Amino acid sequence: MVKTKNSAPDHRTRAWKEAIGDQDALRIALRNSRIAEDYLTGNFTMSEIGIREGVSRERVRQILSDHAPVEFKNVSKTRRETVKTEIMLSKIARREAAFLKLWGCDRERMSYILAVFPDAKVRYKENKGNAHTMNRLWKLTFCEWAICWINSGKVWLRGHKHIHKSWRHSQYWMSLC
Repeated sequence: MVKTKNSAPDHRTRAWKEAIGDQDALRIALRNSRIAEDYLTGNFTMSEIGIREGVSRERVRQILSDHAPVEFKNVSKTRRETVKTEIMLSKIARREAAFLKLWGCDRERMSYILAVFPDAKVRYKENKGNAHTMNRLWKLTFCEWAICWINSGKVWLRGHKHIHKSWRHSQYWMSLC
């Protein structure tokens, strides 16, 4: 049946019931109310409902927009915002995991290390490169390496060989690797 803007909803419903029969109309009406209830409670997605009821996701969307247009729009908007939030949080989690894998510590500890030892990243890469040059296995993460230097109390003297023989200490730390 063709849907027109001018026809009244009850007229369309009566014609529809006459065309398919009362039993089928009742079965479809129950299915549609079940679809609307399941979706609006937030327990199922349109795809899950479509698979369960044997209709496409697009048909579920059409049923929802016909039977509960206002609620459907509100729920859809809320779900879109929730999905966007979940995507954003997963991106942040992936970024933090990559940071942890790269540096061996979280951003808070990294900011502490850089506050105490500003050129730590450059010095870490130098020491790691020196270890590889001398064919020594390097097992320390950045965080472990920096904490060793900070705990030794020699951070401020590091790199100033005429004041302190820090190269001996770096040789010592490399030997621990």
